[in-house]
Amino acid sequence: MGVQRLNKQVIFLLLLSFLLRTNHATAFVSTRQSAFSQRVSLLISTKSDAATAQASGMKLIQGISDIINDYDVFLLDMWGVLHDGNRPYVGVLDTLQTLKHKHPNKRLIIISNSSKRKQDSILALEKLGFDPSHFEQIITSGELTHQMLLEQHANADLSWMQTNTASETTSLKSKQEQLPPSPKLNSSPPSALILGSGDADVEYCQSAGWSLANVEQASLLLARGTFTISDGSGNLVDKRIDEAQYDEVMQNVLQRAAQRKLPMLVSNPDKVRPDVGLPPMPGKLGDMYEAALRMVTCDAGDSAGNAADGDASVEQLVKRIGKPFLDVYHAAIGANVERSRTIMIGDALETDVTGGSAAGLATLWILKTGIHGSDLPDDDALLEAGAANVLDVFNQRTNTYAKGRVLAPDYIMPSFQW
Repeated sequence: MGVQRLNKQVIFLLLLSFLLRTNHATAFVSTRQSAFSQRVSLLISTKSDAATAQASGMKLIQGISDIINDYDVFLLDMWGVLHDGNRPYVGVLDTLQTLKHKHPNKRLIIISNSSKRKQDSILALEKLGFDPSHFEQIITSGELTHQMLLEQHANADLSWMQTNTASETTSLKSKQEQLPPSPKLNSSPPSALILGSGDADVEYCQSAGWSLANVEQASLLLARGTFTISDGSGNLVDKRIDEAQYDEVMQNVLQRAAQRKLPMLVSNPDKVRPDVGLPPMPGKLGDMYEAALRMVTCDAGDSAGNAADGDASVEQLVKRIGKPFLDVYHAAIGANVERSRTIMIGDALETDVTGGSAAGLATLWILKTGIHGSDLPDDDALLEAGAANVLDVFNQRTNTYAKGRVLAPDYIMPSFQW
């Protein structure tokens, strides 16, 4: 039995090392292979694919003006819809100006999975030439996470661990009465080990009343970036300086945290960033920690001679804040908004479309400027058929936040235009 457990630990470490070192390369290769096979399929069966797109219910539109009278509230993703992190997409600034000029009562609300706080996003938008006054609200995962940390510091519990699903359409209404009592923090004042970006991670925690601690003393893991590991010792581990050290420390942290059953708070559920190679984002760290928790739970079950029920405890211990999870939609529009007059506009099937659908909203999938752009054909005549192919491939995957939900966006559009 001891040998079996040792072998599992070795396999676990090798798996984590592989995920950390080769995630971007594997994703890049698989994405390119997928794109190639999709384009070959398009050339062979364009008419059939177009019929599939039509059958899925997706309606191709060329601009927001096509649906402006059908909706009052427009929930907008930032990266992949409005800008690429460096500059606005062509026509976006004019589209926003026209929309607000012609329809001043339409509500525009940004929902971003950025792990930064709201004010940081406002400054970034201004730097790119946007007018923040166009948006009724700017909601970021980082701001919501910071508010949660403040609240849990005050209440000395971990009530954020109560629910984390994107699969229930009724979820904009509170289910507090159905939830078990919240676990209490195991230290006072509360402390976190930060898996961060290296950009004001310490200040982020401290301003919410939390201190930093190593994995043996921390109350939770906070995943807000994929570059650094901070435990308050002053010895920052930075992947950009020593990737091998980062990988080794990350493996040890996740394994020991899983053994301690530490909760993890993921302040950006995105798994990859839409850059060359699709580099990992904090959502990937959440997946890796779930794998570590399942391994530990499996070992515990084996040692007891029984199969351990791991999924329930894993889902309770990893909380993701942002799209597609429903806390963010409640923060944006509450429980009483007329959902039939609200639409979610985003580029990512796994977060934007999954979340909007789960919240009971109409969805508009932006195709060419976002994360799926490299999987789509350059020829606009094939765009609708290409979208149907990408959607079909996504719906067949079992390892997404959709968790079996078959997505069917209401609309598709090449880019965010008037």
